[in-house]
Amino acid sequence: MIGRIGFYLVALFLSACVQKPTKIYESKSGFSQKIQQKTRKPLKVTEETVVVDARSRFDFTMAHYPGSSHLLWESFSQAKGRFPGRLVEDLESARKRLQIKGLHPEKPVIIVGYGIDGKGEAGRLAWTLLYLGFDDVQVVGDNLLKPSSNIVNSKPTPNAPFWLLRTRPQLIAKKKQVLEAVTKQLAGPRKVFLFDVRSKEEYFKKEGLGKPYALPDLGAIHVEWKEFYNRQGRPRLTIRKQLKGLGISNDSRIIVLSNRGIRSAAVTAALISLGYKNVSNFADGLESFKK
Repeated sequence: MIGRIGFYLVALFLSACVQKPTKIYESKSGFSQKIQQKTRKPLKVTEETVVVDARSRFDFTMAHYPGSSHLLWESFSQAKGRFPGRLVEDLESARKRLQIKGLHPEKPVIIVGYGIDGKGEAGRLAWTLLYLGFDDVQVVGDNLLKPSSNIVNSKPTPNAPFWLLRTRPQLIAKKKQVLEAVTKQLAGPRKVFLFDVRSKEEYFKKEGLGKPYALPDLGAIHVEWKEFYNRQGRPRLTIRKQLKGLGISNDSRIIVLSNRGIRSAAVTAALISLGYKNVSNFADGLESFKK
């Protein structure tokens, strides 16, 4: 009897000593609390902050915030493929690229862009980082976090420690989900809010005089992407009141649309920063309906 008990004790001890395999997991809702808190406060760069410049290579070379790294949203997307808004298939390669640039999911990141004078580049990169598991990402225009042209021998950013991917698939909407949302809203009360964030000219563009719209009318709510950001290139807090007037709450299901999934990604990142928990970017873009 004692021998059998002893055997079980040894087996239990050995099983406890075996290291459990590390899991790559999908982060769920609630990850944006830190982002929301910082969005409501003045921007602050600390010693831990990694500043990333999402502007063009030329503008970065001419002047950039001291110590910042240069990254383009295109580096993580199939920019020259049929669907330029789709992320690259090799996400591990994307992770390594970020690690080399000193980025780590546990470090605060500030992305500098052109603000509303650009085309959503910084917001698109912010959405990419959020998808890859980052929890603390802020976006700002270069008129607030001003570049300096007096940079001499900037030290290279050291590599960040190794980290595992924690993708958030819920931040990407598929075409099937978009079409299902259109069907459901035709059948009854709107359960999924579709936001078309293109310009007014693009939204109302037609193929020719007397012809239908250039892209299918999905019954989406039209709010241009710039409305979600203020002059400093940060998420505009007052947009919440406008969305509330449309019956949209923090828990409402939202899918954001644009031509190629770039500006819609910027709006998705802004909505997450403002506390909306169930928002996705249609990364394929409206132009995919033509293909």
